[in-house]
Order: sequence, then C-alpha cells, then structure tokens
Amino acid sequence: MLNPAKDERAAPPPPAEHERGMASEQKPNEPPAVQKARIVWQLAVDSEIRSPPLALADGVLLVLERDGHGVLRRLPLEEGRPAWSAPLDARPAGGPVRTGDVVAVPLADGRIAAFRLATGEPMLPAWPALETPAVPPLAGLGGVIYARSYRGGHPRLTALAVGQAEPLWEVPDPIPTSPDARFRQTAGVIVAGGTLGGEQVVVTGLDPATGKALWSHAEADCVLHDLWAVGGIVDVVTSASVVGLLADGGELRNIRFTGFPFDSAYAVGEHLVTLMDGHMGPVLLSFDVVSQKLIGRVSRAMTQLVAAHAEEVLVTRVGGEAAFYTVPALESIAFPEAYATPAPRFASFARDVCYVVPDHGRSITAIDLNAS
Repeated sequence: MLNPAKDERAAPPPPAEHERGMASEQKPNEPPAVQKARIVWQLAVDSEIRSPPLALADGVLLVLERDGHGVLRRLPLEEGRPAWSAPLDARPAGGPVRTGDVVAVPLADGRIAAFRLATGEPMLPAWPALETPAVPPLAGLGGVIYARSYRGGHPRLTALAVGQAEPLWEVPDPIPTSPDARFRQTAGVIVAGGTLGGEQVVVTGLDPATGKALWSHAEADCVLHDLWAVGGIVDVVTSASVVGLLADGGELRNIRFTGFPFDSAYAVGEHLVTLMDGHMGPVLLSFDVVSQKLIGRVSRAMTQLVAAHAEEVLVTRVGGEAAFYTVPALESIAFPEAYATPAPRFASFARDVCYVVPDHGRSITAIDLNAS
C-alpha cells in the first residue's frame, strides 16, 4: 500500500548528466499532496480482456473474447453494470475505437463491426470485409474509421465513412508493418505515425478526402512513443527526442530533448511525462514540452509507465501495485486501495477517472482520482 505521509520527491539523487543545467520547480521537503484516489467499482468478467478499454466521459467500453466470438460492452461510471452488450459474431482482432456516436471493433474475419454508442445497435449499412483482418489499432476521426490491412499481399490503408457501405478510399499504407501506429487529425490533415523496421519513425500527412500523401518525415535510430497534434502543430515523441512539425506541410519546426534516452513517454497537453533510467534505477520525470523545463521528478522502484493524460499518470511499482501521480508536479496521489489493482496491463483515462485492467485480464476497475 502507498504511504501518503511520505514525501517521495524529497532529497532526490543528483541529476544525470543530461538533466544538468535544466531549471526545476521542484521544492525539497514539500508536504504530501492532498489528492486522493478511491475505487468506484470493480467488475470481474468471465472472459479475458485482451485489448485496452476505451474511456468515455461517462463510462467505458470494453471488448471481451469467448469461444471464438466476443462481445462489446458499455459500462456506466456510476455503477459498472452494463448499459448494453452487443455480440460480435467473430473473434475480435483489437480494441474499440470511437468517432462521434459510432463505435467500431475489428474482427478476425476482416470485417469491422460498427455500433451506435448510445444503444449498441448495429450501424447500417455494414462495411464490406477487408481481405485480411485489420492491423490494430483502428483509428476513428471525424466520422471516418481508418483501418490498416493487406490486399494482394500489399499493405493498404482504408477509410470507411459512417453510413456509407463502400470505402471512402483505399491507398498504400504509409506506415506498413508498424506495431505502434498513431493517427491524429488537425488543421484538415490526417497525421499518421509509426515505427518501421524496428528503428525508424515515419510520420505522414494525408488528405482526409482522398488519402493522398501530402508530406512525410522520418527519424532514424528510434521508436515512436506518442503523437500529439493540435492547432496545426504536431509533436512526434520518439525514444530519442521530440520532433515538432507543421501539419499543413510537414515542415520541421524544432527538435527538443535530444540525447534523452526515453524508455517510454507521453505528450499530455503542455507537458511531457517520461520514464527513463537514472543512477539509482528508473526515474519518472515531467517537463514543459516547449521550454524543456524540468517540473517534477520521482525516484521510486518503478517498472512501467502504464498511461498518462493531462492531469494524472499511472505507473507500476516493483511490488506490482498501481501508483498515481499528478501532472505536471508528479505529486503522489494517496491510493489506500492500491492492493486491489495489481500489475496493470491496460489503462484508459477520462477526466478524473482511470479504468484499469490487470495483467490477468479478468477484471476492470474504475478509479476516481479526485475523491478528496
């Protein structure tokens, strides 16, 4: 269990070489944070959750797999009892995505099942099946579902419009074989990014009406951690730096955090949260993503940065329990029930709530992060 009376950031070890010379707002001997987390509900399921849940403003969507088939289920935040369940008549091939009132789930037979968010009713007309199952994850942007698959042995990117049976367009996949694809939309451009060949990050701007490639940018000797795109500005978070691009033409704006060996990192609003190796083990750090100013630091026995959003971050400690910190200050959030959420596998944030699926995949827990 966490000890809310202990200040985990007091007397930090000396900064590593790459941290020297960077200003920090961290103050020694600060009192512990007053923010507290509590479990709202915890639901055991009779089949395994093998894909990340999708957090909503008022609940969560999750896909369950059983006996070669599956079910899409919506759980309200208030009680965790299913608001509706929609059967999937084939094995799911990935997690749910949403655009507006539409939820889509990829199936192992190449189909993409779509449902109304409010009721779970199947959307018609149904889209034709892809030649191969969609490569997860799907993306949902502006009423369109984007799916990567193969046709004739060649990687393809297909755009499926809500309410339209035939694909809007299909083009060569700009990030083929990428296991960590990200899709964002800003300034009228679809921005697709991923890691190719295990060591090169490629980011491409696409015309949403035709799928035509507008520009492309590559970074060598790194992998993709996150992709942020707002107001025409794109930040590509890699294991080696943060690359700033302009969405409308792909022009390079700047390269920040060079020389930082990020083990994992998230761009959340105006901040960058990262887990990286320090002298005494893993260190959790929070920076202003523009100025590169160090704001928060935690040196604890951590094994994984699970997920982050604009106000909180979730990590796994060596003992296996979940631990939350505020963003950007990285103050510890008291969580007396941490023992009930061992070794998180997936997590999804929405406002002040985090939905956590443990390693065994047989339960999901809703956690209120501002219970105080």
